Amino acid sequence: MAAESRNQGVTVHVSEDGLQASLCLRPGIDLEVLTRQFLLEVLQAREISLSERTEHEVDALIERYRLSPDEQIEAVVAEGHAPEHGIDGRLELTQTLREAIEAAALPEPTADGPGDDEQPEAVDYYNQSAFLIVDAGQSIGQVIEPTRGVDGVDVRGRILAAKDGKALDIKPDDTIRTTQEGVLEAEVGGLLSMEGARIRILQELKIPGSVDFSTGNIRFPGRVEIAKGVKDRFSVVATGTIEVRDLVEAAQIESSMDIILHKGMAGRDRGKMVAGRDVQAKYLEGVTALIGRDLVIEKDVASSTVRVGGSCRSPNAQFVGGSLLVAGACQVGVLGSDGESQMEVRLGRLPEIERLAGRGLELLDLLHKGALNARREFEQMTQAAARLSAAQAERMTELQFELETAERHAGPLEKALADLALLMRESTRTELEVIRRLHAGVEVHLGLWIARIRHDVKGPIRIDLDDEGNPRVADLNGSSSQPLAGLAEINPDEEAIELTRLLSEACDQQSDSSGRAEAA
Repeated sequence: MAAESRNQGVTVHVSEDGLQASLCLRPGIDLEVLTRQFLLEVLQAREISLSERTEHEVDALIERYRLSPDEQIEAVVAEGHAPEHGIDGRLELTQTLREAIEAAALPEPTADGPGDDEQPEAVDYYNQSAFLIVDAGQSIGQVIEPTRGVDGVDVRGRILAAKDGKALDIKPDDTIRTTQEGVLEAEVGGLLSMEGARIRILQELKIPGSVDFSTGNIRFPGRVEIAKGVKDRFSVVATGTIEVRDLVEAAQIESSMDIILHKGMAGRDRGKMVAGRDVQAKYLEGVTALIGRDLVIEKDVASSTVRVGGSCRSPNAQFVGGSLLVAGACQVGVLGSDGESQMEVRLGRLPEIERLAGRGLELLDLLHKGALNARREFEQMTQAAARLSAAQAERMTELQFELETAERHAGPLEKALADLALLMRESTRTELEVIRRLHAGVEVHLGLWIARIRHDVKGPIRIDLDDEGNPRVADLNGSSSQPLAGLAEINPDEEAIELTRLLSEACDQQSDSSGRAEAA
């Protein structure tokens, strides 16, 4: 309760916090007594600090009272100021991270999608991440230092002590560095974790449920482990290994390392998988898969397009429909099905390298044709050198430059193509092992040949090429082999033949160029 002091109808009120003092004048005060000096003495008796403002307010109060002596008049005549406590130190996150936190705080849709009263067109729930993911080198935030407090004073002139702000209690580990300016930066990419004073970046993302609307799409610079599955239309992209315990639906899975699918992937012709290294899965259905190294399937692969840069080691798996391209050795349990569904197997192929080689051969052909035309014109002009005009002489100089340019570029290109040819020979292996059964209708591309199997063949068998490059088949329970033509319709693979011919020519040209250079 405010303190009061009465003196001949004059009351002084002081607020409980001591920051305000007011004078109250009641009716009946002798106007001869009511002077500035009198009221200032009343205030001083209450230890109120006087100032010019106090004198001004007192004069105004007296004037008001003289105009209405029959009314109670009150006014604030003195004020202190409260202490300004210091602000604690804090971590001010970057705008990017603040926006990510705000997005994660939006109303969460059901696992099946936004509710009826929500507006999915306003929010991309698929890309609304529930995690704070940072990249190496990314700024996390600025450490703001605490501020000092500013003392206050009450109406009696007493100091009201202010508290200084507390320093931020933060303990980054070695995954985060602090600059001289107090900026926190990620040393590695991963999940930003802030638990009390501890702040760090986790290089492994563990998702306790499924990848769905509760998590949004995942893009992570590290390993990802998913306790359940991945729902339709969602994507998981990681630089580390991706391991999924339950079913992956028609989703996109992409890892720079390995992919491990304990239950497999039901892609329904929309599933996509890219692995920089190996893939292990129980089964694949309706999936387009690009695998950098090796493939291991436990059960089966159906209606899928699978390209393997290494080997396929799946002795218990059945491959039905779609296509299988393997650069290295291929071992499967069953190939094809009783229904003779279209099934294509390409052995010892590297499509990306072949496309690169094809493009290089096209460029080399253009260089050779350009050089040939230029040489013909140059030789014609040389024969008439004595009669050349100034323009023809200039043209002759241009032709000489074109020839030198073509030769300068053709040599490195021929060497690159020769290296590609060597890479394809050393990185591929034309070998197919079928452990249980090879069904009729399966089309096998190997070497320069396409073999279409006429009737079912019981395993275990191995199909490869003999020393002369002709397809053969061997019974793995015995030691004999025979031409594959006895079991299949054999036709030349014109595409492979043409690529082989062109690469051989490029290698010969490169050898000739090297020989000429050594002779010179």
